Amino acid sequence: MCNGHQKALQTLARFSIYTLLIFGSLSALPHLVKQGDYSLFGENGPIELLQFAFIGQAAVVFAVGAWKEPPMRCLFTQFSLIALIAACRELDGYFDRLPIIRWEMPAAVIIVIAIYLARRDWATLMPQVDRFVSSAPFGVLWASFIIIALMAQLIGNGHFLELVMGDDYLREYKRVIEEITELFGYMIFLFGSAETVLFDAKFRRAQSAGIAIFAEIDGSLARP
Repeated sequence: MCNGHQKALQTLARFSIYTLLIFGSLSALPHLVKQGDYSLFGENGPIELLQFAFIGQAAVVFAVGAWKEPPMRCLFTQFSLIALIAACRELDGYFDRLPIIRWEMPAAVIIVIAIYLARRDWATLMPQVDRFVSSAPFGVLWASFIIIALMAQLIGNGHFLELVMGDDYLREYKRVIEEITELFGYMIFLFGSAETVLFDAKFRRAQSAGIAIFAEIDGSLARP
C-alpha cells in the first residue's frame, strides 16, 4: 500500500470518528430531555458545561501544540488564548454569581495578553498564519467559527424566531436552538484543533525526512 493511500485512509478514519461522535452526542439529546423541561439548556446547565469542556480541551490541545511544535508556537498560543476567552464566556453564569468579577474581566486580561504576544512576535506570527491558512485544517476551524459566531446567533435570534413562529414561539426555543448549535460548533472546533496540531506535526516530519533524503543524495554525489 502506497504511503499516500495510507495517509488518506488514516484521515478518513479520523473524520469518521469525528462524525460518529457528533452524531452520537446530538442524537442522544432527545432521549435526555423530558417534555417541557428546558433545564438541560439552561444557564450553567449540562449543555453549557459540555461546551466549556470541549472548548477547554481545544485550549489544552493548542497549548500542547505550542509546546511541542516550535515552528507554529506563536499561532498555536494565539488559538489557545482565543479558546480560553470562549471558555470564560461559557462560564458567565458562574462569574455573575461573584460580587465583583464578571466574565468580561478575565476575558479582557486574556485579550490584552494575546495582543501583547501578537505585537511582540508579529514577524514570526505572520508566516505561521500564511502557512496555516493554506493548510487543510484551516477549513475545519473556519467552519467552527461560522457555526459558533454566526449560525448560532442568527438561527437562535429571538426576534427572528418570534416572527417565524408567531404565537407558537416560546423564549426557551431560542435558548435550545442556540445552545445546540453552539455545542455542535465547539465540537467542530475541538476536532479542528486536533487536526491542526496533527497536520503540523506530520508536515514537520515530512519536511525533516525530505531534508535528510536530500542530504544523503548530496553526500553520495560528493563521494569519489
